[in-house]
Amino acid sequence: MAEAEVEEVARLVRRFLEDTLHDLSRELPWLNNLKYELCVPCPNCQEEEEEPCPNHGQPFCTHEDCLCLLKILPGEKLSTCANCFCDDGKLSPSLKRWFVINDVRPGNHLGTDEVYNMTANPRGIALIINNWSFDDHPEHGTLKTRKGSLQDLRQLRVLFKALGFVVKTKEDLNKTELLNELDIVASKDHSSYDCFVLWLMSHGRSGEVFCSDGETLPIKTAHDKFSNCETLRGKPKLFFIQACRGKKEDEGVAVMRDDASPSPIESPSQCSDPPADKDKPLPAKVSPTHADFLYAYATVDEYVSYRTSQGSFFVRGLVEAFRERATRDHLLDILTNVNKRVSDMVATLPALKDKTEIKDFKQASEFKSTLLKKVRF
Repeated sequence: MAEAEVEEVARLVRRFLEDTLHDLSRELPWLNNLKYELCVPCPNCQEEEEEPCPNHGQPFCTHEDCLCLLKILPGEKLSTCANCFCDDGKLSPSLKRWFVINDVRPGNHLGTDEVYNMTANPRGIALIINNWSFDDHPEHGTLKTRKGSLQDLRQLRVLFKALGFVVKTKEDLNKTELLNELDIVASKDHSSYDCFVLWLMSHGRSGEVFCSDGETLPIKTAHDKFSNCETLRGKPKLFFIQACRGKKEDEGVAVMRDDASPSPIESPSQCSDPPADKDKPLPAKVSPTHADFLYAYATVDEYVSYRTSQGSFFVRGLVEAFRERATRDHLLDILTNVNKRVSDMVATLPALKDKTEIKDFKQASEFKSTLLKKVRF
């Protein structure tokens, strides 16, 4: 197993232990006062012990009376060991892989005119479709294996579980399977949920993503299925698309730093609202069919998105932004920060037109929203 995979497993184990204890204390009334501390065996004491324990006859004894435990203090530092000189509270290299986690805990946000309700536990379903291996197609040819996408999948699974979602993952779905999966989830009863999340990760082009059999699925098809879901009406439906939207590559532009004022925005003169019929009664609550949707794309239309063996620019930037900001910012502010993070990344690759020339390319993620309120996690 590669070093990166070992570290990911270690983080998942810690996350599982913490989430289990957290959920027990929150969901079981008789455990409301459950208290616990996060501790680890002192690595120095463990390494120094060569002979079997004189009290229990075993090397590296884990008996409560013999095991030297260090508490994890705020800031992910170790408490001082009374038996040896530890590295002044810093994590030893053998333990770091357990603690490279920026914790994300969901909040409790009652619905108002400004904020969507976000109090359900779980929040809702997060469906992650990851197509990374593809069959040859007579029209579209051979699509390359999306190396690094499994890293994206692992990161997103951990993140959205921490945000309080029921995470459901599917990989390498052909068109029939993908349509069927969308139908199954869209037909579920979401009455007890406050939100829905869909991730589509694949190769793509403008308005479409590729299925594992090389067929394409219009993103609008997924939109229509969930716009018709009655139990999700009035609730945020968040679609994230990690895929190329074309073949263009962005070499970037120089940014002029000046204080020029923007041109004034002219009011439209030929578009006006139709006169209201004052005698016609209005329903108590009517919302547009396509309201409450958000689309976050890895890149702008007609352009490629970049991915390495460690995952895609977009997913990396999004996970980092959520871990730092989910507890204090609303969704659109977080995604604006994602745009900034992605724009700062650089892909150094051969130019498309001249394979012998190496250039630095940039990427701009974007989001589009018909949300009517703020989304807070």
